[in-house]
Amino acid sequence: MMRPMKLSALLSSLALGGLVAACVVKSSDPGTPGGGGGGDVTVRDHRTGNPQPEGVVEIVDENGTPFQISQGAPGEPGVVGCADGQREALVDAAIFPGVAGCIGEWTGVMSMRAAATGAACGDDLGPCGAPADACAPGWHLCGVDGGLAEIDAIGGESCASAGGGRFVAAASHCATQSGCEYADPATGRYECFESGWCSEPICCGDDCQFGSCPGGVWPEQTKIAIGTDQGCGAIGSSRARGVLCCRD
Repeated sequence: MMRPMKLSALLSSLALGGLVAACVVKSSDPGTPGGGGGGDVTVRDHRTGNPQPEGVVEIVDENGTPFQISQGAPGEPGVVGCADGQREALVDAAIFPGVAGCIGEWTGVMSMRAAATGAACGDDLGPCGAPADACAPGWHLCGVDGGLAEIDAIGGESCASAGGGRFVAAASHCATQSGCEYADPATGRYECFESGWCSEPICCGDDCQFGSCPGGVWPEQTKIAIGTDQGCGAIGSSRARGVLCCRD
Protein backbone atom coordinates (compact mmCIF):
# COMPACT_ATOMS: atom_id res chain seq x y z
CA MET A 1 0.00 0.00 0.00
CA MET A 2 1.27 3.45 -0.89
CA ARG A 3 1.37 6.32 1.58
CA PRO A 4 0.60 9.95 0.75
CA MET A 5 3.76 11.98 0.39
CA LYS A 6 4.30 15.48 1.67
CA LEU A 7 4.66 17.86 -1.25
CA SER A 8 7.75 19.51 0.21
CA ALA A 9 9.52 16.18 0.46
CA LEU A 10 8.29 15.14 -2.95
CA LEU A 11 9.43 18.32 -4.67
CA SER A 12 12.84 17.94 -3.06
CA SER A 13 13.20 14.54 -4.68
CA LEU A 14 11.64 15.61 -7.97
CA ALA A 15 14.32 17.76 -9.52
CA LEU A 16 13.58 15.57 -12.52
CA GLY A 17 10.05 14.35 -12.02
CA GLY A 18 6.26 14.33 -11.86
CA LEU A 19 3.49 11.57 -11.63
CA VAL A 20 0.52 9.75 -12.96
CA ALA A 21 -2.81 8.24 -11.98
CA ALA A 22 -6.18 7.08 -13.11
CA CYS A 23 -7.80 10.07 -11.39
CA VAL A 24 -6.36 13.54 -11.88
CA VAL A 25 -7.55 16.89 -10.53
CA LYS A 26 -5.83 20.17 -11.29
CA SER A 27 -5.00 22.38 -8.33
CA SER A 28 -6.54 25.84 -8.25
CA ASP A 29 -4.66 28.45 -10.29
CA PRO A 30 -1.65 26.23 -11.06
CA GLY A 31 -0.17 28.83 -13.37
CA THR A 32 0.42 31.50 -10.72
CA PRO A 33 3.70 31.21 -8.79
CA GLY A 34 2.97 31.02 -5.09
CA GLY A 35 -0.77 30.67 -5.68
CA GLY A 36 -3.13 27.71 -5.45
CA GLY A 37 -2.29 26.65 -1.91
CA GLY A 38 1.42 27.42 -2.06
CA GLY A 39 2.28 24.24 -3.97
CA ASP A 40 3.65 25.84 -7.12
CA VAL A 41 7.35 26.11 -7.88
CA THR A 42 9.26 27.82 -10.64
CA VAL A 43 11.37 26.12 -13.28
CA ARG A 44 13.10 27.59 -16.32
CA ASP A 45 12.11 26.99 -19.90
CA HIS A 46 15.31 25.65 -21.50
CA ARG A 47 14.39 27.28 -24.82
CA THR A 48 14.07 30.84 -23.51
CA GLY A 49 15.67 30.80 -20.05
CA ASN A 50 12.54 32.44 -18.70
CA PRO A 51 10.97 31.25 -15.43
CA GLN A 52 7.98 29.01 -16.05
CA PRO A 53 5.49 27.94 -13.37
CA GLU A 54 4.97 24.27 -12.84
CA GLY A 55 1.45 23.00 -12.35
CA VAL A 56 0.43 20.87 -9.42
CA VAL A 57 -1.88 17.91 -9.90
CA GLU A 58 -3.67 16.02 -7.19
CA ILE A 59 -3.68 12.33 -7.99
CA VAL A 60 -5.50 9.42 -6.38
CA ASP A 61 -3.65 6.13 -6.26
CA GLU A 62 -5.22 2.71 -6.77
CA ASN A 63 -5.82 2.48 -3.02
CA GLY A 64 -7.76 5.74 -3.00
CA THR A 65 -5.04 7.80 -1.32
CA PRO A 66 -4.75 11.36 -2.70
CA PHE A 67 -1.50 13.31 -2.95
CA GLN A 68 0.01 16.09 -5.05
CA ILE A 69 2.62 16.01 -7.78
CA SER A 70 4.44 18.73 -9.72
CA GLN A 71 4.37 18.99 -13.50
CA GLY A 72 6.94 20.38 -15.86
CA ALA A 73 6.54 23.59 -17.81
CA PRO A 74 4.02 23.46 -20.69
CA GLY A 75 5.30 23.62 -24.23
CA GLU A 76 4.95 22.32 -27.76
CA PRO A 77 4.07 18.60 -27.67
CA GLY A 78 6.77 17.76 -30.22
CA VAL A 79 9.40 19.24 -27.89
CA VAL A 80 7.87 18.13 -24.59
CA GLY A 81 7.17 14.55 -25.71
CA CYS A 82 3.71 14.28 -24.14
CA ALA A 83 0.64 14.68 -26.34
CA ASP A 84 -0.90 17.27 -24.01
CA GLY A 85 2.25 19.41 -23.99
CA GLN A 86 3.29 18.87 -20.36
CA ARG A 87 5.54 16.31 -18.69
CA GLU A 88 4.90 14.65 -15.36
CA ALA A 89 8.25 12.85 -15.07
CA LEU A 90 11.78 13.50 -16.34
CA VAL A 91 10.42 17.03 -16.63
CA ASP A 92 13.56 18.89 -17.72
CA ALA A 93 13.68 18.57 -21.50
CA ALA A 94 17.16 20.13 -21.52
CA ILE A 95 18.50 17.24 -19.44
CA PHE A 96 16.24 14.59 -20.99
CA PRO A 97 15.61 15.73 -24.56
CA GLY A 98 14.76 12.25 -25.80
CA VAL A 99 12.56 10.77 -23.06
CA ALA A 100 9.53 11.99 -21.11
CA GLY A 101 7.10 10.68 -18.52
CA CYS A 102 3.45 11.36 -19.40
CA ILE A 103 0.20 10.83 -17.51
CA GLY A 104 -2.19 8.50 -19.27
CA GLU A 105 -5.56 6.91 -18.52
CA TRP A 106 -7.33 4.22 -20.53
CA THR A 107 -10.26 1.86 -20.10
CA GLY A 108 -9.68 -1.70 -18.91
CA VAL A 109 -6.40 -3.49 -19.53
CA MET A 110 -4.43 -2.93 -22.71
CA SER A 111 -1.13 -3.99 -24.17
CA MET A 112 1.58 -1.38 -23.91
CA ARG A 113 2.27 -2.26 -27.53
CA ALA A 114 -1.27 -1.59 -28.74
CA ALA A 115 -1.27 0.56 -31.86
CA ALA A 116 -1.84 4.27 -31.31
CA THR A 117 -5.23 5.57 -32.44
CA GLY A 118 -3.87 8.98 -33.34
CA ALA A 119 -6.11 10.81 -30.85
CA ALA A 120 -3.98 12.85 -28.44
CA CYS A 121 -4.67 12.26 -24.76
CA GLY A 122 -3.33 12.98 -21.29
CA ASP A 123 -4.45 14.56 -18.06
CA ASP A 124 -5.08 17.87 -19.88
CA LEU A 125 -6.86 16.23 -22.82
CA GLY A 126 -8.78 13.23 -21.49
CA PRO A 127 -8.61 9.41 -21.67
CA CYS A 128 -6.45 7.50 -24.14
CA GLY A 129 -7.65 5.11 -26.81
CA ALA A 130 -4.30 3.35 -26.38
CA PRO A 131 -1.31 3.97 -24.08
CA ALA A 132 0.75 5.17 -27.05
CA ASP A 133 -1.65 8.08 -27.59
CA ALA A 134 -0.15 9.80 -24.53
CA CYS A 135 3.05 10.35 -26.55
CA ALA A 136 3.32 13.37 -28.85
CA PRO A 137 3.74 13.02 -32.63
CA GLY A 138 7.35 12.18 -33.34
CA TRP A 139 7.56 10.16 -30.12
CA HIS A 140 6.78 6.54 -29.25
CA LEU A 141 6.48 4.36 -26.17
CA CYS A 142 9.96 3.45 -24.99
CA GLY A 143 10.72 -0.19 -25.75
CA VAL A 144 7.73 -0.67 -28.05
CA ASP A 145 9.88 -2.56 -30.57
CA GLY A 146 11.46 -4.63 -27.80
CA GLY A 147 14.80 -2.85 -27.94
CA LEU A 148 16.34 -1.88 -24.60
CA ALA A 149 18.97 0.65 -25.66
CA GLU A 150 16.71 3.72 -25.43
CA ILE A 151 15.53 2.65 -21.98
CA ASP A 152 19.08 1.90 -20.86
CA ALA A 153 20.08 5.43 -21.91
CA ILE A 154 17.83 6.91 -19.19
CA GLY A 155 20.14 5.54 -16.48
CA GLY A 156 19.09 3.64 -13.39
CA GLU A 157 19.39 6.55 -10.96
CA SER A 158 17.55 8.96 -13.24
CA CYS A 159 14.81 6.40 -13.76
CA ALA A 160 14.36 5.88 -10.03
CA SER A 161 14.16 9.64 -9.38
CA ALA A 162 12.13 10.43 -12.50
CA GLY A 163 9.17 11.72 -10.50
CA GLY A 164 6.44 10.63 -8.17
CA GLY A 165 4.33 7.70 -9.31
CA ARG A 166 4.85 5.14 -12.06
CA PHE A 167 5.74 5.59 -15.71
CA VAL A 168 6.07 2.34 -17.61
CA ALA A 169 7.83 1.27 -20.77
CA ALA A 170 6.42 -1.07 -23.41
CA ALA A 171 8.66 -3.96 -22.36
CA SER A 172 8.66 -6.58 -19.65
CA HIS A 173 11.76 -6.75 -17.47
CA CYS A 174 13.27 -10.16 -18.29
CA ALA A 175 14.23 -12.06 -21.42
CA THR A 176 12.11 -15.10 -20.52
CA GLN A 177 9.46 -16.10 -18.02
CA SER A 178 11.76 -18.54 -16.27
CA GLY A 179 14.17 -17.39 -13.59
CA CYS A 180 15.91 -14.03 -13.95
CA GLU A 181 17.30 -14.18 -17.47
CA TYR A 182 18.45 -10.85 -18.84
CA ALA A 183 19.45 -9.50 -22.24
CA ASP A 184 22.33 -7.14 -22.94
CA PRO A 185 20.63 -3.71 -22.65
CA ALA A 186 22.81 -2.28 -25.42
CA THR A 187 21.67 -4.79 -28.02
CA GLY A 188 19.02 -7.02 -26.44
CA ARG A 189 15.27 -7.15 -26.75
CA TYR A 190 12.42 -8.02 -24.38
CA GLU A 191 8.92 -9.29 -25.01
CA CYS A 192 5.75 -7.69 -23.63
CA PHE A 193 4.28 -10.57 -21.62
CA GLU A 194 0.63 -10.39 -20.58
CA SER A 195 0.97 -11.90 -17.11
CA GLY A 196 3.01 -14.17 -14.91
CA TRP A 197 6.66 -14.26 -13.95
CA CYS A 198 8.70 -11.28 -15.17
CA SER A 199 5.73 -9.86 -17.11
CA GLU A 200 5.64 -6.52 -15.28
CA PRO A 201 6.80 -3.56 -17.39
CA ILE A 202 10.00 -1.64 -16.69
CA CYS A 203 9.02 1.36 -14.60
CA CYS A 204 10.48 4.77 -13.73
CA GLY A 205 9.35 6.88 -10.78
CA ASP A 206 9.20 6.99 -7.01
CA ASP A 207 6.29 4.55 -6.77
CA CYS A 208 7.92 1.82 -8.86
CA GLN A 209 9.20 -1.14 -6.86
CA PHE A 210 11.86 -3.81 -7.02
CA GLY A 211 10.63 -7.24 -8.00
CA SER A 212 12.48 -10.53 -7.78
CA CYS A 213 14.60 -9.73 -10.85
CA PRO A 214 16.09 -6.23 -10.41
CA GLY A 215 18.79 -6.59 -13.07
CA GLY A 216 16.62 -6.46 -16.17
CA VAL A 217 18.20 -3.25 -17.52
CA TRP A 218 20.38 -1.69 -14.81
CA PRO A 219 22.07 -4.12 -12.40
CA GLU A 220 20.13 -4.13 -9.11
CA GLN A 221 18.37 -0.89 -10.17
CA THR A 222 15.57 -2.03 -12.48
CA LYS A 223 12.14 -1.35 -10.99
CA ILE A 224 8.69 -2.42 -12.14
CA ALA A 225 4.98 -1.68 -11.75
CA ILE A 226 4.66 -4.66 -9.48
CA GLY A 227 1.94 -7.28 -9.83
CA THR A 228 2.14 -10.35 -12.10
CA ASP A 229 -1.61 -10.23 -12.75
CA GLN A 230 -1.11 -7.24 -15.08
CA GLY A 231 1.94 -7.53 -17.26
CA CYS A 232 3.18 -5.32 -20.07
CA GLY A 233 0.76 -6.98 -22.49
CA ALA A 234 -2.38 -6.44 -20.40
CA ILE A 235 -2.16 -3.57 -17.93
CA GLY A 236 -4.65 -1.04 -16.60
CA SER A 237 -3.89 2.66 -16.25
CA SER A 238 -4.58 2.50 -12.51
CA ARG A 239 -1.58 0.13 -12.28
CA ALA A 240 0.63 1.82 -14.87
CA ARG A 241 -0.42 5.41 -14.03
CA GLY A 242 1.66 6.81 -16.89
CA VAL A 243 3.98 5.99 -19.76
CA LEU A 244 7.56 6.58 -20.87
CA CYS A 245 7.77 8.25 -24.27
CA CYS A 246 10.97 8.25 -26.36
CA ARG A 247 11.77 10.45 -29.35
CA ASP A 248 11.60 8.72 -32.72
